[in-house]
Amino acid sequence: MHAISTDNMHTWVKQYDWTFGSSAGYEPYDWRDPFVFYDNEMDVWRMLLAARKKTGPDRRRGVTAQCISHDLINWETIEPFWDPERYIAMECPEVFKWNDWWYFVYSEFSDRFTTQYRMAKSLNGPWISPKNNSIDGRAFYAAKSLFLNGRRYFTGWIATKENESDDGAWQWAGSMFTLEAAQNKDGTLSFFIPEERIESVGQKSNYLLNERLIRADGYLSTMITQIEEKHPTYIKFTVNTKGETKDWGVLLRSSRDGNESYVVRVEMANNRLVFDRWPRKKLGSEQWQVSGDIPYFIELERQVELRQGTHSLEVLQKGSLGVAILDNQVAMSFRMYDVASGQNGIFVDDGEIELVSLETRG
Repeated sequence: MHAISTDNMHTWVKQYDWTFGSSAGYEPYDWRDPFVFYDNEMDVWRMLLAARKKTGPDRRRGVTAQCISHDLINWETIEPFWDPERYIAMECPEVFKWNDWWYFVYSEFSDRFTTQYRMAKSLNGPWISPKNNSIDGRAFYAAKSLFLNGRRYFTGWIATKENESDDGAWQWAGSMFTLEAAQNKDGTLSFFIPEERIESVGQKSNYLLNERLIRADGYLSTMITQIEEKHPTYIKFTVNTKGETKDWGVLLRSSRDGNESYVVRVEMANNRLVFDRWPRKKLGSEQWQVSGDIPYFIELERQVELRQGTHSLEVLQKGSLGVAILDNQVAMSFRMYDVASGQNGIFVDDGEIELVSLETRG
């Protein structure tokens, strides 16, 4: 559908004669999320759409359909922009060029529910998938992006959970949040919280810590800071990992002894960032009924190549919302419903970390 405005976009008039539905071979109900851009090489307007083919395996018909136009009124359907035969649908498609690379962004409506990107040197592909090709994890979806003052921003929603419970199923839509992207030398993208968002939380406080070395040989060592949580709260730990440190991370909304808390854990041995909670779920009165066979919130893990050395882990939290950033490159959004307050801490498991700095806001 199409509408025009002649008063600086205050009022709009629908152009019913310019409306068109799905083309032959496509289902009528998924012909949506149009993204229009100008192709300078072909001297034509292109429109990408989230669509589904009429035939094929039911959960593998998703396709990024494509139309072209010379006047933005009359549109011709041409071959699909991308037809992977993998997904139910690829929602919110868009493309943009950044320096020497083209990027194709879409939200996978299938088994993972993540916003992903592919890269190419040409608008016509081939579109390669980087090793870590998602913008965030399961909780961040339907992101759309733009350039502003030379910086690239991705805005999506952090999904709510059913019954506002940690154990509730993910729901459709939630709270809008914006991540900023940086382009790495190889063309891949890193994601982090925009500096302006962090600064808006409040005045920065740098803590002088008496205890800087945290060691755990065959056990778990925890240091709980005396920083009571406020809303919103931003906390950033910078550490040096030593030797063959296995795991380390941040405790959120923790009890004073660290026995109960949410956990953002950096698993050095497994090359991943995960979100966890302890106890995970109390299934009954018996000691063993604590759902101990679930190592973390399965949907909330980010793969990242890790080496011993200097790392930073920052968390922005407000109400039930949380966003963690590892090394200013990997983002993981999450929800925390069941515990609303507590203290922050840092821990190491089977290894040693040197606490370089601790910064808070809020």
